[in-house]
Amino acid sequence: MECVAVLENLNVAEALKNLEEEIARNPLNLSLWHQVATLSSKFPEEAIGFYEDVLEKDPESKNARNCIQDCLCSMAWKRYCKEEYGDMLLVSEKILDNFPNSSCGWDYAGMALIELKEPAVAVHCHNLAIEKENGHHSNTYNCLARAYNMMGLPEKALEVYERMEEIFQGYQNLNNWGNTYCDTGEFEKAIETYNKGLESDPSDKLLRNNKAVALIGLYKKTGKQEYLNEALNIFSDLGIETSYNPNPDSSILE
Repeated sequence: MECVAVLENLNVAEALKNLEEEIARNPLNLSLWHQVATLSSKFPEEAIGFYEDVLEKDPESKNARNCIQDCLCSMAWKRYCKEEYGDMLLVSEKILDNFPNSSCGWDYAGMALIELKEPAVAVHCHNLAIEKENGHHSNTYNCLARAYNMMGLPEKALEVYERMEEIFQGYQNLNNWGNTYCDTGEFEKAIETYNKGLESDPSDKLLRNNKAVALIGLYKKTGKQEYLNEALNIFSDLGIETSYNPNPDSSILE
């Protein structure tokens, strides 16, 4: 097939033109649509023009409309990876202008707003994303919890993590969840949460480090030397030199 050879040369415009001609002759050929989808994921800006041409000829084409949405979502994700958060927000707004019920659009808008230090608006966007997708995307919940933490509302973030555990049947962002417990002074729950993660991967350095920090917090709270000893042993195992001062105003690591 001619368009396959063009694809190999990455001449996107020519490849799309050839695909458009072949789809016009064989509109039900799913293989052709699959080739366009492959191009869309790599070159969404160029592929959108192809889908718009299809829509102009067939305004009822659900395939074309869905693929335009996918292209816009790919464009938003690329902006996120490049840390172009302002541009990402603009693309997300374009998604929502054309597809107001798009969970992807609301989700990406929220992600951009978090990076732009607008957590309150991000919370609104992520809640709408959860509503549109019936609450089945873990990244949306993680972002929502992060936004609540940025707002200084760790209790709300904990509610989100608890909902995640129910919905995803054991899936938890255990590190962030434990950190949020630490922020609220619930060090016992933080340690329990880190331990859940360590059951799966006992060598996880980040979880072990954060558990040690929680143990220091528990030592400050209770005065029990055993918690301090366990924390210092973890730091030693991790190769972290510590000089801990029991003064609560001092830092854990000096």
